[in-house]
Amino acid sequence: MKQSASGNVAAVFPERCGWVESGLQWRSFIFNDIVLKWTHHVGACYDGAVITRYDGPQYDRIDYNVGFYFPKEIVSSQTPTPSPVTRSFYQRMFEQCLIKYGCISTFSASREPLPPAVLT
Repeated sequence: MKQSASGNVAAVFPERCGWVESGLQWRSFIFNDIVLKWTHHVGACYDGAVITRYDGPQYDRIDYNVGFYFPKEIVSSQTPTPSPVTRSFYQRMFEQCLIKYGCISTFSASREPLPPAVLT
C-alpha cells in the first residue's frame, strides 16, 4: 500500500501523466471557410485518487490563421493541486485587422478543457 497525495492509503497505483487539448475554430461568414484555429494545452498527473500536479506549462497556439487575426493579451488560471478535480482556464484576446480599414474588432477566445483525470 502507498499513501496518495490526498493522504488516503490506496492500492499501489503509479502516477500517470497526460495532457488534454481543447480548441476553437472560426469560419468566414461569407464563404464558410476556416479563418482561425486556436488550441489550449494543459498537462497533469494522476495517482488513482487525485490529480497530484500539473505537468509542464499550459500554453496556447494558433494552428491556422488567414492573416487577419492578431493575438493580444492572455488571462489564465489553474486550481491548486492535489485535488480530485482541477480546472485550467485560458483566455486569449484577438484583434481583427483589415489592410484597407485597420483594426475593426477585438474578441476573446476561451476554453476550459476537461479535467485530465477523465483521459486516464
